Amino acid sequence: MIGSVVVVMAACLAQMTAGFAMDLSGRITKPTCVDIPVDLALCQNIGYNRMRMPNLLDHDSIFEVKDQSQGWIPLLMVNCDNDTQLFLCSLFSPVCLDRPIYPCRSLCRKVRQNCEPIMLRNCFPWPSMLECDRFPEDNGLCIQSEMRQRNATDQPTQSSGSMIPSGIGMSGMVAAVGSLFTQCHDDADAASIVEYFCNADFVLKMKLKEVKETDEGMRYVGDPTPGKFAVIKQGSLKQKDLAKMRFWTREGANCGCDMLRPRKENFLVMGHRDGKKLYMTYVHIWTKSRELRNANKQFAQPCPGDGVESSELPATKKPRKDRGGKKGRPDRRERPGRDGAAETTTQAVTERKLTREERRQLREQMRETKRENRRNKE
Repeated sequence: MIGSVVVVMAACLAQMTAGFAMDLSGRITKPTCVDIPVDLALCQNIGYNRMRMPNLLDHDSIFEVKDQSQGWIPLLMVNCDNDTQLFLCSLFSPVCLDRPIYPCRSLCRKVRQNCEPIMLRNCFPWPSMLECDRFPEDNGLCIQSEMRQRNATDQPTQSSGSMIPSGIGMSGMVAAVGSLFTQCHDDADAASIVEYFCNADFVLKMKLKEVKETDEGMRYVGDPTPGKFAVIKQGSLKQKDLAKMRFWTREGANCGCDMLRPRKENFLVMGHRDGKKLYMTYVHIWTKSRELRNANKQFAQPCPGDGVESSELPATKKPRKDRGGKKGRPDRRERPGRDGAAETTTQAVTERKLTREERRQLREQMRETKRENRRNKE
C-alpha cells in the first residue's frame, strides 16, 4: 500500500522537477539516492528500494538513520496505528525524487493520536521534531493516510501486523517496549563505540555533578573543575561550554537510564550541538572493560571518510630517533658519493626510517658506484 501512495505522489510531482530541489525551509538541497539497507528494520517491504539522503529528519549518514530508527521499532510492533510505518518511513527513508515528499498533517495527527498514549506510558512524549504542525496540509502533494484506500472489510491488524520485523517474538517485543528510547549503552562493543564516536560532534570524559529537572527538560551538569574532565573530541565545543558543562537529552531519552546520576565513576559522553544547547546522544560509564579500552585506542585514528586511506594510518609505535653520524656529521647513508651519484638514491628515503633491506641495497649501490668511478679513471 505504501508503494501505491508513492507512485501517486511521483505522478503528481512529475511536472515540478525542474530547477533546484528545496525542502520546507527553502534550503536548496542535492539529494542522493541510496539503497535502503537490509538491516534498516523499521523500513522493510515498503514498496520501494531506494531512499533519499539526507532524509527528511536531516540524517546525513546511513549509520545515523539506522541508529535513530532503531528506537521506533517497538512502536511499530505494538500496532498502535495502521499507518505507523507509512508515517515514520516517509521521514526516515523517503522515496528518492527530485523534491521531498512530506507526510500530510492529517497522517501525522492520526498516528500521534493512537500512538502517543503508549509512548507516554514508556515515559517518552511525542518528539518536537515530529510536531504535526510542521507538516503540510492535505494538498495532494503530501503522503496521506492509507485508510482511505482500504476496503471496509479489511482488518487493520492484518495490514499492520505484516509490518512487524520478522524474527522478533513476544518476549522480544515486550523487552523492546520496556527499553524504548534510551541513550545508555553500557553493553556496547568496541566497534559500536567507535562508530558512535565518529558520528558524534563532541566527546568528553567527565564526572556528572548534578541532575536537575527544569522547564526545558532534564539538565545534566558535569564537573568543570580543571583536571576533572578530558576533551577527547572538541568538535563545536567552546570554552564557555566547558566552563558550564551543561548537557541535555532529547525528550524521554533518559527514561530507564539509571546510570545517568552523579556517581564516583567517570562517564564517556558523546553528543551534538543544537543551537546553544549540547545534547547527549551516547553515554557509557568509563570502566576498565576490554571493549572500552580497545575503543579508546582507536579514538586517535582517523574516522572513515576523513580523507585518510587505511594504508596511511599513523603507526602505533613511536618512531626511533635518527642519531645521525659522529661529531654532527650527516648520517652515512645520506652522504653523497664522490660524483654525487648517491644523492639521488637517498633522496626518496631521507624522510623516513630505512629498513634493513633498503640499507643493504643502498650500500651495494654505493659500492657499485665507487667501482664504476675507478674503472672510468683507469
